[in-house]
Amino acid sequence: IFLRAFRDRSQVGYYAAAKTLISFLLHLGAAYYQSLLPAMTRLKGTPAYLREMFDTAMAHAFVAGLPVAVGGALLAGLIIRVVFGPAYHPGALALMILIVSVPVSFFRNVAQAALVAVDRQESILRTSVIAAGINLALNAALVPRFGIPGAARATLATEAARLMITRAFSIQCGMGWQGLPRLWRPAVSSALMAIVLRLFQPGSVWIGVPLGALCYGLGLISLGGLRLRRGAPPVLVV
Repeated sequence: IFLRAFRDRSQVGYYAAAKTLISFLLHLGAAYYQSLLPAMTRLKGTPAYLREMFDTAMAHAFVAGLPVAVGGALLAGLIIRVVFGPAYHPGALALMILIVSVPVSFFRNVAQAALVAVDRQESILRTSVIAAGINLALNAALVPRFGIPGAARATLATEAARLMITRAFSIQCGMGWQGLPRLWRPAVSSALMAIVLRLFQPGSVWIGVPLGALCYGLGLISLGGLRLRRGAPPVLVV
């Protein structure tokens, strides 16, 4: 709405293209939220086990979200061209910014599931109302001056605010996350992936995405974050 008011329709189209790709990824996060919710609800009467599941889920969200953000930001131009065509290349900058919101949203989904599990739905409503106000204010301030990048930054900042508010409410419920030391393996693996993608500069998304996934997976395996077992599925250790 703000882009249409202060820019032409082509800018709206470029931004909508990037937002469509992000929406698909955010739906995956929502599916994870739906799978967590019943399990967390069953553990409501055993706070220690609920906190353990919460910590593990936050770590899993980081493992899944960080490489998407890093790799997606580096390959944004290639992704836009493949999915929507070269004419939509101006939307690559929006995708580069918006994709950083994916791990932020994954984190928020875990904290939100924990709040629902302990019957704190009113906290989620308050968070949504505050976030809506923040988003309107940021769009009004950034879109007239910066256009597409401003809209993308407003969305990212709003997601970050939603995460911080939701986490504050979850801490009040006794779920202060203690899992930061568990994140070094995916962080190092994502850095390795970024270095390789920057060095090789793949000219095709069909090369860049598999190459990034391979580097990230090999990094996790070499650091012990992903353990391979003969005759059984791999085990994620975070």
